[in-house]
Amino acid sequence: MRQPIVPVAALLCACVFLGYGMAHWLVWARLSREVITGGGTKLPIDSETSFLEALDLLEARLLEQPLQLIAGEQTWELIGSQLGVQIDRLGMWHDVAAHPPEGYLAFLVRPRQPRYLPIRLVYDEETINERLAEIGQEIWRPPRNARPDPQTRSIVPEESGQELDVPATRARLLDAWRAGEPRAFAVIKTVPPGTTAAALRSLGLRHLLASFSSYFDPAQEGRVHNITMAATLLDGTLLLPGEVFSFNTVVGPRTVERGFRAAPEIVNQEMVWGVGGGICQVSSTLYNAALLSGLQIVERRPHSRPLGYIGLGRDATVYYGAIDFRFANTHSFPILVSSEVVGNRVTLSIWGANELSVMYTVVTEESEILPAGEVIENDPSMPIGESVLLKEGQEGRRVETWLVALGPDGSEIWRQRVSQDVYPPQPSVRRQNLTPPSLAEEISSL
Repeated sequence: MRQPIVPVAALLCACVFLGYGMAHWLVWARLSREVITGGGTKLPIDSETSFLEALDLLEARLLEQPLQLIAGEQTWELIGSQLGVQIDRLGMWHDVAAHPPEGYLAFLVRPRQPRYLPIRLVYDEETINERLAEIGQEIWRPPRNARPDPQTRSIVPEESGQELDVPATRARLLDAWRAGEPRAFAVIKTVPPGTTAAALRSLGLRHLLASFSSYFDPAQEGRVHNITMAATLLDGTLLLPGEVFSFNTVVGPRTVERGFRAAPEIVNQEMVWGVGGGICQVSSTLYNAALLSGLQIVERRPHSRPLGYIGLGRDATVYYGAIDFRFANTHSFPILVSSEVVGNRVTLSIWGANELSVMYTVVTEESEILPAGEVIENDPSMPIGESVLLKEGQEGRRVETWLVALGPDGSEIWRQRVSQDVYPPQPSVRRQNLTPPSLAEEISSL
């Protein structure tokens, strides 16, 4: 007599599933009902629900409370949840639910012991980096090169700078959040100066070749900050014979992360706000010091409109990544750039190991005035014959700049044209109704 196969197979399957379920349950029963996280917090593992609820409580304890980031005497309070830091619930649940490597039978006979469970975190790297960049602005201190003192002619020693190591500090913050620590210490990198006092003494840079100053409004705080920062970065720059100075290379990117601020700047003849506004006053001041030192100008461009702090033909605009100011040390001896910002004045000086054989002066000549012109915007809603001036025009200029060499008695030895610059005119803008009178009468009669 043949036995039915289907009921037997069904019974076997049921036994297998029941056995697996019982074994799985026994494992959870034999496990300690707690796991210990990296922060010393005990979490229940009776079920997925209670475990995830415990993770919610853990996240509130670790990531909702302020954590102090310390750098020397400076302190900032950071809250992990506000920076996009969360506990990786799925990853930690998988860690708990994973089968023990020695198998069920061996594991069942062991006494129940707490299990260590590392805390997994997920985070928004961009959000954390943005906050650390803000903190980095407060920590940033540019290095100071060794430089001659204009008054005493002695050498002022160099000073190292400092900056925040963002990746390393981010790693320390994450470790502190995982461990439930109340504080973390920022990682600060030393920024070495480019020129040392020993190097200056060995080169004998004690002769002032030329110095030039320009003036600014001290009430414009962002602009003053940028001028001071750029001047500091230039201070102590050393050039050996034949080397070429690059303003953009020495000063570097004008970014918020590096400590520059927003201030007015000229873009396409218009005054706008931009990070690093005011930098061009430093490059223009240095341009004149370089001319008066008899150095060869390699790259220089004028602004698109006249400036209040310097004369026509005497300016040098810069824009990182696009427009640079460069000059070459064409002397047979090393030279050094020094800077000073006092009150409302920025001064750039160039020092050399030898004195100049001649003195230099700069002469500018306006060769042509370019009429401003006018642009009229049509506004049919305005009454016929009326107009409104929206923007004053400004005449343009064509300017020639000459470098003149002078003898001991002040007489001219030779002159060389340095540049021919054009400052384009800015047309006035007027708004009025351009509808012809005859057509306007026809429209009004309808």
